[in-house]
Amino acid sequence: MRASLRDRLNEMDLLLAVSQRIASSLNFNDFLPPILAGMRELTNADIVRLIFAPDRTQERDLDVYQAGADPGNWASLDSQIVSLCRERGSFILENPSRAQAVLNINGLREPIDALMALPIQKEDQFVGTIWFGHRQPHAFSGNEKNIGSIIAGQLGIAINNAHLFQQAEAERLRLEAVIEATPDAVIVTDQEGLISLANPAAEIVLKIHPDKARGMSVTEVVHVPEILELLLAVESEAKTSEIDLGDGRIFFASVTPIESDEMRVTGKVCVLWEITHYKKLDSLKSEFVSTVSHDLRMPLTLMRGYVKMLSMVGTTNNQQREYIHKMMQSADQMAHLVDNLLDLGRIEAGLGLKREEVEIKEIITEVVTTYRPQAVTKQIVLAADHVEDIPKVYVDPTLLRQALTNLVDNAIHYTPAGGRVTISAVQEKGALLMSVEDTGVGISPADQARLFEKFYPIRNKGGQREIGSGLGLAIVKSIVEQHGGRVKIESQLGAGSLFTIEIPLTVKLSKQSLDNEVK
Repeated sequence: MRASLRDRLNEMDLLLAVSQRIASSLNFNDFLPPILAGMRELTNADIVRLIFAPDRTQERDLDVYQAGADPGNWASLDSQIVSLCRERGSFILENPSRAQAVLNINGLREPIDALMALPIQKEDQFVGTIWFGHRQPHAFSGNEKNIGSIIAGQLGIAINNAHLFQQAEAERLRLEAVIEATPDAVIVTDQEGLISLANPAAEIVLKIHPDKARGMSVTEVVHVPEILELLLAVESEAKTSEIDLGDGRIFFASVTPIESDEMRVTGKVCVLWEITHYKKLDSLKSEFVSTVSHDLRMPLTLMRGYVKMLSMVGTTNNQQREYIHKMMQSADQMAHLVDNLLDLGRIEAGLGLKREEVEIKEIITEVVTTYRPQAVTKQIVLAADHVEDIPKVYVDPTLLRQALTNLVDNAIHYTPAGGRVTISAVQEKGALLMSVEDTGVGISPADQARLFEKFYPIRNKGGQREIGSGLGLAIVKSIVEQHGGRVKIESQLGAGSLFTIEIPLTVKLSKQSLDNEVK
């Protein structure tokens, strides 16, 4: 009885040791050898071998762990035992004659008298075998079988966890290698605002070497205020910003929250792309366009004047008057394009911005009054709804009115008779939200992606490109950004569009705008 009790205690100790080993490490080389040694001692086996064979086609190249010395080339049985275990499951051979009937044991230098093999499974998938060999006759007890099966089950779980860990670690190392090699600066923080990863390129915005920054607060090591503001923002949404480092380099920063499966923000990732070269190209292009636009104004003015005079110098017939009308119409379109180009150039340069405290409701009322006749002519309802009492905002009233005008003009243009265009304004989270919603033809996702680009005309209902300058929405975007805000679009083909201008009530002016205001 004492021997039986001692055996039970040994079994419990082994199970506890197995659980502790598996829980303490995901490395096979750490937890497998002591587990196999314990199982060998418990069963008095001469040898215990664990063979990994997840793929049937690779059983000639097996991954093996062993406890005990091989008595006589017993390892040569591995492939046969794995095949039998894969097909039959667990099996026990307790005498040489039975073993010889199942296995080819002619090559053994030392005969095997008893053998027990147990399958190891990972989520119902066969991944290997653990087998026990005895040189002397041995009858495997029920406890030995049960303990062996329990430990084989635990090994299956451990192997699954270890493989998952190895896969995750391999993916992590691969991702880390990519991030390390990328020329773009990447900074990853946790939910406490501590840096968990910073690649070498991030040194441009850090006070210390990226390797030393890990585990430190962003407030300690990030020396660029604009990036700090993005990383420390409490909003759980992606944010972007154009950042001038002050040394001639300009970066586009994107900060995206990292969310868990429970939609909880667990950190943020900030990526910085250098756009200095593109900004210079854009500046050169804008300068060229502005110069050409100025040079076009004089010949356009003369052309329009002479076209108007054609009807004054003699009698014209209907066909001639039609030609004159078309010439004048084309000249007006060119003049409108030139004016838009010059306006856009001034806005992007931050020139002529005159900010003052204004009532948003007054601007909306003026725009509605101006465009109501055009809406009535087209049988469209134009209304201002949900215009709350919003505090005065420090903006350029002329430019903000122009932005709203462009949106309303577009909405009326793309809304068929019987439709509705609604202007609204609310205060939300410290910002002014001014919206223009229509029940028009809507905008395709492909067009939405490039909607605010210069010279990009969208498609009409028939899929054809609209004739126009393609500058109206680019002007809206520039005006809003000069006020420290942004413009968003929500639209679906056939279901109308919603444009929203968001301007902070406490406006953060761009450095260029501030410099121009000081001047």
